Amino acid sequence: MKKILLLLLLPILSLSQNCVPTKIIINLDQYQNETSWDVKDSTGFIVASGSGYGYQPQYGVVVEQRCLPVGPLVFTIKDTYGDGLNGAMWGGLDGSYYVVQCYDTIVTGTDAAFGSDTAHVILSAPCPPIFGCMDSS
Repeated sequence: MKKILLLLLLPILSLSQNCVPTKIIINLDQYQNETSWDVKDSTGFIVASGSGYGYQPQYGVVVEQRCLPVGPLVFTIKDTYGDGLNGAMWGGLDGSYYVVQCYDTIVTGTDAAFGSDTAHVILSAPCPPIFGCMDSS
C-alpha cells in the first residue's frame, strides 16, 4: 500500500521541486489600484499574477510570494492609467518594483515612467545550495 501511495504522489512531489520560490516586491505610488503584474511562460500562459491593490495604503509596499516554474519567463508590470508608477508626475512619489529569486534581485524596476506596461525576460533557475555552517553560534 505504501508503494502505491508513493507512486501516486511521485508526480506531485516532482512538480513541487520544479519551481523556484520568488518574491515580487512593488513599492506603489499614490494610485495603487492602477497597478497589476503577471508572469508568462514561453508559450504565453500566465503562471502567476497580481492585482487589486486598491486596499493598500498610498505608497504601500506589496510583497507577493510565488513559486515560479524553471525556465524562461516574462515578467510584465502594468498600469491602467498609462503613467506607470510615475506618481511624481502628479505631485506624489514614484514607485518601483523588484523580482527576487534565491536571495538575488533578478529584475530591478526603478524607471517609474514605463507607460501602460513594461516587460522583463527572466530565466528562472533552481537555487544553488548554500555550503557551510548556517548557524551563527
